[in-house]
Amino acid sequence: MAVSRARKPVRRAGPAPGRKPGAKARRAPATAPAEAGAALPFDLPRVAPAQKKRALALYAALERAYPDARCELDYRSPHELLIATILSAQCTDVAVNRATPSLFAWFPTPADYARATPEQIEPFVKSLGFFRQKARAVHSAMTDIVGRFGNQVPRTMAELLTLRGVARKTANVVLGNAFGRAEGVVVDTHVERLSRRMGLVGEGANVQTIERRLMALFPREKWTMLSHLLIFHGRGGDVRHEPHLPQVRRGLRAGVARARARPVPYNPGMGDTIFSRIVRGEIPCHKVHEDEHTLAFLDIGPLSQGHTLVIPKEPAATLDKLSDGSAAAIGRVLPRLARAVMRATGATAYNVLQNNGAEAHQAVLHVHFHIIPRFSTRPDGAGLGMTWRPQKLESAQAAELAKKIAAIVEEESRPITPGPH
Repeated sequence: MAVSRARKPVRRAGPAPGRKPGAKARRAPATAPAEAGAALPFDLPRVAPAQKKRALALYAALERAYPDARCELDYRSPHELLIATILSAQCTDVAVNRATPSLFAWFPTPADYARATPEQIEPFVKSLGFFRQKARAVHSAMTDIVGRFGNQVPRTMAELLTLRGVARKTANVVLGNAFGRAEGVVVDTHVERLSRRMGLVGEGANVQTIERRLMALFPREKWTMLSHLLIFHGRGGDVRHEPHLPQVRRGLRAGVARARARPVPYNPGMGDTIFSRIVRGEIPCHKVHEDEHTLAFLDIGPLSQGHTLVIPKEPAATLDKLSDGSAAAIGRVLPRLARAVMRATGATAYNVLQNNGAEAHQAVLHVHFHIIPRFSTRPDGAGLGMTWRPQKLESAQAAELAKKIAAIVEEESRPITPGPH
């Protein structure tokens, strides 16, 4: 993410406040000059000197391969970077950079957003996913910046996290690139994947564990650039550049070998289930689809011909534990797989079944979706059968419950959680 090239957006009328007519927009540096960071509010894991030495060798190899690595979001000020990062949730930097020139031209300052409404911001970000939610987050964050922080983007992690749409990833992007303050490591899907692949973290490490482990392995002054290097490598460089990166290649091979040799302890969030072993390639399957985040294969005990299982590669036990990024990836692939199963089998209908927890008859503690074809002309392969026992919905009780669920959904939406980037 960061400054690519200067833009000349079309503005409403006249220059932005504080800028002389005809003056060019100032281009923010790819990464702001480093300054001292605050004391960390948590302890970092202990790592051996040999592990730090290996990590630095990998960093040096990546740095030689990607001398131009930088944040790839276009911005000219801290508040523009904050907005662009909020908009980048579950979206590409390219798409965000297409949307922000007109947005930044129409709303030059935080006060302009605060004076507007979310509905007035929406047309500028309509091309991005979850645009209504993002427009509300941008409006709320800018309103707080005007009202609580004197029109200045906060320069501390604690203050940034009070803004709507801001979690640690977004705060790390802003602090590291706009202010040169290293308070953590940005962990997106590329950083997460490559950290495991290079053997820098354990096979089942979650985002928080990955961030703290990387913080322990690398010097603080390298935290911001580390994420840029891994993201550049992950966005296509890992294939094209690896022949020129012997140190990275050796690191990848060693990391993969250690990960495969290391036993995976069982726990409900990441257990060594049959699905985890299928994802790792330890158990064969009749695969019908695979991408970076999902895997689909035929069920070995089908309820009907073409019965397909769709699983995230993230080892979450139940749907409520699944990250937004993996959930979005499942949502993208399910309709395609359903169409493919229908066409391949000639099914006339299908059920999509997903169980969570033992009481809901979940047999394998790894999120999975069943696509079960139904055949009206085949009594022996009719698919999923069930008997419903509907209850009466009481109006007063329903209103109270709906309100409670809606409040929790709204709470869960603060902040927006970024996904595949």
